[in-house]
Amino acid sequence: MTSLFDLFAQIVAGLGLFFVGLKLLGANLKGLAGKQFQRLLGHVSSRPLAAALGGVLAGFVTQSGRTTSYLVAGLVQAGLLDVRRALPLVWWSNFGCTLIVFAAVLPFREVVLLLVGVAGVAWAFNYPARWPAATGALFGVALLLFGLGQMSQAAGGFARYTWFQTALSAIQFSYFLGFLVGMLLTFLVQSHMAVILIALAMTKAGFFDFPQAVMIIYGTHAGSSLITYALAGGMRGTARQVAMAQVLYNVAGLALFGTLFYVEFFSDTDLLHRLMERLFPRPDQEAAGVALLFNFVTPLAFSVAPGPWARFLARHWRPSERETLARPQFLQEQALEQPATALVLAEKEQLRLLGWLPGHLDAARAGASAADLARRRAYHEAFREVAEQIRPYLTQLLQQSMPAETAELLLNLQNRQEHLETLEGFAWEMLENLRDHLDHPGDAVRALGLRLLEGFDTQLLTLIAALANDDAEELAMLRTMTADRGETMEGVRRGYFTGGESLAPADRPRLLHFTNVFERAAWTISRYAELVSDAWVHSGHAAAQ
Repeated sequence: MTSLFDLFAQIVAGLGLFFVGLKLLGANLKGLAGKQFQRLLGHVSSRPLAAALGGVLAGFVTQSGRTTSYLVAGLVQAGLLDVRRALPLVWWSNFGCTLIVFAAVLPFREVVLLLVGVAGVAWAFNYPARWPAATGALFGVALLLFGLGQMSQAAGGFARYTWFQTALSAIQFSYFLGFLVGMLLTFLVQSHMAVILIALAMTKAGFFDFPQAVMIIYGTHAGSSLITYALAGGMRGTARQVAMAQVLYNVAGLALFGTLFYVEFFSDTDLLHRLMERLFPRPDQEAAGVALLFNFVTPLAFSVAPGPWARFLARHWRPSERETLARPQFLQEQALEQPATALVLAEKEQLRLLGWLPGHLDAARAGASAADLARRRAYHEAFREVAEQIRPYLTQLLQQSMPAETAELLLNLQNRQEHLETLEGFAWEMLENLRDHLDHPGDAVRALGLRLLEGFDTQLLTLIAALANDDAEELAMLRTMTADRGETMEGVRRGYFTGGESLAPADRPRLLHFTNVFERAAWTISRYAELVSDAWVHSGHAAAQ
């Protein structure tokens, strides 16, 4: 007879193998869910059936509806998807991740042993070398299934101990306690699929009957919602809408199936149990069937009318101003196949960002309120987000075949993008760092700083007007205005330092800072204007004639 310690050691070993397999599976499947996988989700979401299949695939790959919701939230926040198209991906991902449940309850122990050996050798020797993530994921599945089988086999030995039977009787007399156990374990383990698989292994060993296992499964969905809700606290706008869609999914499913459970319990009908008994021979397989049914009926019900749900989410979790600003207005993935059109759209996006910079300088002047400063920070953060999308957009165009003139314009726009980001940095520096230094009434350096700020503002406005109006004359005037300012700024600094102007020693760093920022900003604007002029000349722009 196997001792109690041996049984416990076998369960701990099986549990360890299970979690190693689960982690190995998740890590390697995430390696498969790269940019191409995300782009695939964006494409399939345009059709309802394809979106459902895409959600199932995403759920199977990530092995978590919660993880899929975060992945899709990133696509929504990046502007690659709208919320309405994203919802079916989130809902059906729960069905996809539940498919692994059936692999755990099917009776093929010998197959699992062979899978552990073959997949382990392939993974250890990196064969085939082209698909390391696939072999790693396969080995993860093998360890997961082997660990579950080990736990299930060892757990059966506990049934002969009276104390263990007494401990389980608490759940037998209170199904709601089983629900709480599933919820709390999920919150602790951070994986509702792990708790479901362990509960099924315990059911196979005879610890739980069908109703107990089902309530534990329902509890895991409640625990998953708690985790998602807690982690979504740092999200805002549409990203939060997607996360809350996953929370509401579990809440709605629990309301439907939980009500059905207690209706059957009090009416003594057991319709769901009888249906599962017809389909499956064992209690653990019957409970797995309920998990699959839960995650099929619920997304099916939601998918009937995704529009009202999208409006409900938008009404309760509105997009932030920063998120709205950070969504590109002109960049289009479809235009990448036509480089000339894509470059025009990228140029328009750059002009949109350029138009934000004078607002920084307005707020840098004395009198800006806390609300004004917070709003400018939203613009600053949004600028960085859009810039991070423009750069790879232009880089992707390098892979397309195009005429020499178009290639030159592409390089020109890439250079402009670098200077645009530099200009935004200068404008933000004036707002964030120079604003405090400008707040000194009657100060000579303050007066100089304000004049330099006004000069920078004038140059920016002239550049924006020239681009918006395709005005070559105004662009030429700007280039004259921003011609080498080194000697001018050196003369200003010399005049203050040699006593031509009243200057306290403590004010010298302020003066150097003001003049240095303005000098570099003027050079950057001059270079930007030169790039625009070159582009107009090479493209035969009418305004350049």
